[in-house]
Amino acid sequence: MADASGTTKPRSENGRRRSSSASVAKSQSLVEAKELSKQKYDSPFDASLVTARKRSQQERLWEIFTAYALQISSEDPTRIRIVNVVKLLQDCGIIDGNNTEEAKMIEKEVAIVCEAFLKAHPTDRDSSKKLDFAAFLALLLHFAEMVRSIGLHLINS
Repeated sequence: MADASGTTKPRSENGRRRSSSASVAKSQSLVEAKELSKQKYDSPFDASLVTARKRSQQERLWEIFTAYALQISSEDPTRIRIVNVVKLLQDCGIIDGNNTEEAKMIEKEVAIVCEAFLKAHPTDRDSSKKLDFAAFLALLLHFAEMVRSIGLHLINS
């Protein structure tokens, strides 16, 4: 019987080759998928997809809004207090939830920004200083613009 070990590769080497070729094929398919996702198609559905994506983001924000609105008062899930907005920002890690002096000061600053926003948009609130969902979205946008301008200022400095 002839020695077959000289013509065949050890089992461990074949296994490595298979796994490396499989990982190369997998990474190539991931690259191709990313390239396809980057491409813009002139489809009549593009606008509807953007609208659907925006709607789903708003639906998720609505779920968050109502969950935080119901934390203190289960009577009205359509209005949220500033205290609950601050709690949301703490839970998201935007505001430090620790009881340090700096965290307390930032919390007060956020409350002041909320109050100033409410004064500038008096139709978006009721007398109990609760925000409706539209005001909540506008406030989040206001915070995002503030953070963006601070970031740009830091970059340019």
